[in-house]
Amino acid sequence: MLKKLIVLTMVLALAAFAAAVPNAVPAPKGLRMHTAPLIASESETGGVSSVSGNAFQTAGDQGGITTYDYQSNGAMGNRIAVDAEGDVHISWMHDDDENFVNRDVYYNVWESTGDFIWPSGVKASGTGKAGYTTMGLLSDGRAVVAYHHDPDGDGVYQSAVSIDAIAKAGAFSSPIDVDPTTVSGQPIWPRIVVGPDDVIHVTAHVHWDGEGDQPADYNYLYYSRSTDGGGSFSAWQVLSEEAGSDVAMAISADGGKVALAWGAGFPIVGAEHKLASHGNVRYVESTNSGASWSSEIEVTDGFYGEYSPNTPDTITLGAITNTLDCAYDAAGNLHIAWGDAWRAGYENPDDEFKVYFRYYPRWFQRMMHWSNVTNEPNLASGKYTQFRPLDDEGNVIEFLDMGFWGLGPSVERYARPWLGCGYPQLAAIGSGDDMVYTWVGQWDTLDLTAAGTINGDLYATISTDGGYTWRAVKDWTWSDFYKQGYG
Repeated sequence: MLKKLIVLTMVLALAAFAAAVPNAVPAPKGLRMHTAPLIASESETGGVSSVSGNAFQTAGDQGGITTYDYQSNGAMGNRIAVDAEGDVHISWMHDDDENFVNRDVYYNVWESTGDFIWPSGVKASGTGKAGYTTMGLLSDGRAVVAYHHDPDGDGVYQSAVSIDAIAKAGAFSSPIDVDPTTVSGQPIWPRIVVGPDDVIHVTAHVHWDGEGDQPADYNYLYYSRSTDGGGSFSAWQVLSEEAGSDVAMAISADGGKVALAWGAGFPIVGAEHKLASHGNVRYVESTNSGASWSSEIEVTDGFYGEYSPNTPDTITLGAITNTLDCAYDAAGNLHIAWGDAWRAGYENPDDEFKVYFRYYPRWFQRMMHWSNVTNEPNLASGKYTQFRPLDDEGNVIEFLDMGFWGLGPSVERYARPWLGCGYPQLAAIGSGDDMVYTWVGQWDTLDLTAAGTINGDLYATISTDGGYTWRAVKDWTWSDFYKQGYG
């Protein structure tokens, strides 16, 4: 990764970006760039800073391989869980063929002794084309791995789970399908959380290949749960009709509270049945382990607008609908994290469902936060979190058409990387309402995946007051920053 960080800022948008109540502005015809330090002065950042993970990089231990660079669709979900002994369980979408012919799900455990149980992991899924895994642990330490698969080999996918026979044995059950009958076009891309009461909570969405009519339930949020440790699942239940495929899940420490959060895209003016890829943040919550649910709550109400102008020449600020996460702190307060940015959304007159977007905001995304404690959105990342990729001579790489797809011949299969920051993750630390917030930034065009997409660095910030304020990791001082070359 790059050792010297250079910050990208758009002068035209900066003042509007800092405003509490956004508005629509004309899209810029050109950009004026300037550099700023990663750790800006307190007056510039409000005391918020991002911490690069470079100083702590180690060689790491390899627990498996895959040719899949893109592990999730929308919000990331959980592919890692820590048991009571401190052993780390992981699952991933695996294929050793870059053509993705024999896709499946693998599993491994990194023990607290510092070694993986299996050199390359073990297969956790059953039938073919299993992938897009998330996982959790039962109270006895057994792994529950969720994925979708093609049980009959006919291209019809279903959501399923497999459960380890004994904790850390790697002897997984045959796929247990989640309600394969209630919904005709099966919800897939399952995400799960498992409570200490061993209730397994699952969400999923239906798929549309873009051909023919869009399914009526395309944006529905489907939910199911198992109260018998995965033996059976309830019928799919619709919790929202405007959720897209980006739902994040959280469960409280006692398992009583469960939350599902998502970005609801702005309707396009004059084409309200089409949703833009940015909008408002909503959630639903259960206080009885999923037996019943609240109505939808919009945490950004009044912070963003309600519509996207139907034109490529105007950009509006909103939450990017596939980059968010949520978590409960130790006190049971819900926290939601997301990235917001400027975008333009406008309809394609030749297609009933297609929507075009302008991607200026991929350069200027910031990380936002809301909690039951703050009860309003606030900034967690600082203003200066967007960095420009450099070539091997340290020169800024120029972009074509305001976008950048990375390098490599197969990159069309993957989502474009965020050239600002994105992919947030939240976790409780300590007791009370302390939280840690991580994201990916500093996209490096010299550090590429197997398919040629861009890798990035990890950043973290910590709050010890419920999310009112965010600061650098406490073990870092200003001296550390300067010593490591980031000052």
